[in-house]
Amino acid sequence: MTNRIELFREALKSDPENELAHFSLANELLEQELFSEALDHYEKCLLIRPSWMRVFIQVGRCCYELGDLERAVDVLNQAKAAILQSNDHENLDEVNDLLSRCEEEGD
Repeated sequence: MTNRIELFREALKSDPENELAHFSLANELLEQELFSEALDHYEKCLLIRPSWMRVFIQVGRCCYELGDLERAVDVLNQAKAAILQSNDHENLDEVNDLLSRCEEEGD
């Protein structure tokens, strides 16, 4: 494990409701391809801050990597709908790419 992972784990011991620590830890775990554990921490982020768009996308990514394509598509479609309703389409290409990869895997 990296020092950053341990740093965020320690931060969560002090403040288990710290969504930024959960998010940062999840990102580090994702980078290490520890998808299931990353997903757990992204989901904790959503319990604390349910409308965090970036986290929805990362949940979709983890589900894709774990082979849960049905859930990945569901979460990514929710993210896409929210993106299209907003004026911030910055993440739309990423979501569409992940959805395409899910479709290819599902065929």
